[in-house]
Amino acid sequence: MLPTPQREIAMPSPPVLPSRIDRVQVYRRGATVVRTAELTLEGALPDEIELADLPLTLVDPTARVRVLAVEPAGAEVVAAGVRVGLWVRPGDPPPKAPEQRELEEVRLRLRGAREQLAVLEAEVAILQGVPVPERPSGEEGKAPPASPMAARLQLEQFVDEATRRRLTERRALREQARELEEAEARIVERIAASSSAAEVHLPELKKSAVVRLKGAGAAARKVTLELSYVVPGARWAPAYQCKLSRDGSKAEIQLRAWIAQRSGEDWRGVSLKLSTASPLRFSELPELSAIKIGRAQPPAKKPGFRPPPQGGDVLFRDFDRELRKATEALPPPRSWHAPAFEEEPEPPPLPEPRRDQVHAKAKKLGGRARALREEPAAEAREELFDDADAAELGDMEMERSMAPPPSPRSPAPAASMVMDSIVLGRSAPAAKAARGPTGGASVDEALGIYAYPLLRLPSADQLGGRGRLVPMDVREHYQATAARAGRPLRFDIMSAVASAEDEARGVLDVALPDGAVDADDISSHFDFAYEADGTVEIVGDGGFHSVALGDRACEARMRYVAVPREEASVYRVAMLMNPIPAPLLPGPAEVYVGGEYVLTTRLPTVPARGELKLGLGAEQAIKVARNTRFTEARSGEKVVAMAELVHDVDIDVVNHLERDIEIEVRERVPVPAPGAEVVVEELQVTPPWQPYDQQERGQIIEGGRRWEVKVGKGAADKLRARYVVKIYAQNELVGGNRREA
Repeated sequence: MLPTPQREIAMPSPPVLPSRIDRVQVYRRGATVVRTAELTLEGALPDEIELADLPLTLVDPTARVRVLAVEPAGAEVVAAGVRVGLWVRPGDPPPKAPEQRELEEVRLRLRGAREQLAVLEAEVAILQGVPVPERPSGEEGKAPPASPMAARLQLEQFVDEATRRRLTERRALREQARELEEAEARIVERIAASSSAAEVHLPELKKSAVVRLKGAGAAARKVTLELSYVVPGARWAPAYQCKLSRDGSKAEIQLRAWIAQRSGEDWRGVSLKLSTASPLRFSELPELSAIKIGRAQPPAKKPGFRPPPQGGDVLFRDFDRELRKATEALPPPRSWHAPAFEEEPEPPPLPEPRRDQVHAKAKKLGGRARALREEPAAEAREELFDDADAAELGDMEMERSMAPPPSPRSPAPAASMVMDSIVLGRSAPAAKAARGPTGGASVDEALGIYAYPLLRLPSADQLGGRGRLVPMDVREHYQATAARAGRPLRFDIMSAVASAEDEARGVLDVALPDGAVDADDISSHFDFAYEADGTVEIVGDGGFHSVALGDRACEARMRYVAVPREEASVYRVAMLMNPIPAPLLPGPAEVYVGGEYVLTTRLPTVPARGELKLGLGAEQAIKVARNTRFTEARSGEKVVAMAELVHDVDIDVVNHLERDIEIEVRERVPVPAPGAEVVVEELQVTPPWQPYDQQERGQIIEGGRRWEVKVGKGAADKLRARYVVKIYAQNELVGGNRREA
């Protein structure tokens, strides 16, 4: 299935379908999350549905969708495609913002009140400056002049009343201005609150998968979908608990794991599987040569690389011809005169759905033009091509010609989650080298199989890139999908996605628990998976959590090992058989005997159906004593005579347990150096012993011997060995002839 054209991402939001995490598979680095969703239908099957609320760290090209079940039985539904974009969690609708006109009216009234207040202040100041003439004083020796008492009183009364009236108006205007200022502040606050309520915050930013559905047969009533995707920021390390009975005849191994994940979501009640593989690392199966009996046949030719055919534009020749004919059949566009204004705004660009209508109409008319050549009758021409179609297409073409030229597209940013060094299983230097000196993805990686879902096939009318897959502009795609919510984003989308990826990669820096071995540090030629018996819960906080995978009963037996030459203690060793068809990986193991904690040890790698040895410390109920005797004799009285150094070793084993035991007693005899004139002979050994080279410990020794005997409960046994060292009589061994203390 070829990728869809890039214009498809601008479609409206399809109905959102809730989903839940069903199972998770954790790899060395990263994990695959599988979600299930149920679509219940009462009418027709929608063309697309959206699975939302996915983590921001989702690796886009790894999204896969399939249909698990369809009801009723006669209905068929398939998932024809999936594309991943951004999704904003819907919240409560923001409060409705007041109109800007209301704010302008309040500010206009406030400005008028302040102007009137300034006029009143000026009038009050003028009135307060009006003087009242005093009573005139007469000349000395003459009668006092006439005094205009009534006029002065009238003037004082006029000034006082005018001032008092204006002070009252000023007080009312000040109160009105205060109320208008408060109303303005409330409106501004409501506008700011409405803007902030509609704004998208970083925790609300998620991803979603839009699934295209196609149905056939009967009408579907219930469809179960499964969505899987890869997320970085997950790792695990093996751990165990070994539980043994007192006598060591029964044992149980509990498989556990330390798991840390910061994928952006919690895994609650999910089925868990742990794998030693890498999710996106390319592997090729070995080619096994066939062995045939009969006449030799010539070797089959292997398919090789074949370059794409030349002249790909020929495929679009019919489209171009029919489009040209359909365009020529259109009536000339109506005349259009430039407006008289110099500052007329540019006409808006033709919307995307409108352009699609142009192409659809052109294809339709192109098909009708082809039919015209086959049926040139006038009746056919009238039926196939009418004036309504021509007028409609002419209007759309005129709108298209009036639209401003599109701005040059920015280069498609590299999708870092595809080439992530953690997901691809590469080291940091190797990933940096693959991305090149500029830090972007290399050509091989961008066109690799992991980036294939990020490629788009341009439409036939795009002459510059049609017929070739081109990288998708991830930033433009994310912005288009996030804009569907109709809420503003005040942060950079790509920076938010990169920050989420960096936070997920921080899991790699978390220190492992004591004794744990990271699954990425375990080398093997094969990969294995370990599945949990029940559901688990793992919080995505980035810390390690201990998870039990299940208990496995296994065959067990208790053996005892003693090396009396070095130490008189007898040690318990539990022999357990690996109960699973996969190897037990190295990791810490808590050992319990009879329900009591004994110790914590570190298990080595145990192959499938292999044997595991657990040391449980000293056994005080079994005693071992070692006694030696030494004699030296000369063989003959000749000049060349031999000295025989005879050593006798006696070992007593006493079993005070209430059960029979199997004990291994290890011993060692001298080994001559190469070229030395020394002969060592074993004379009598009761019971017989076997050579022992200590190969299982990786420390090879020479001259090792061991007894494997059974001792009944409360019984004792004696082990005897005699060996002789022969040297020339005139020689002596370095360090003394006596080899046993």
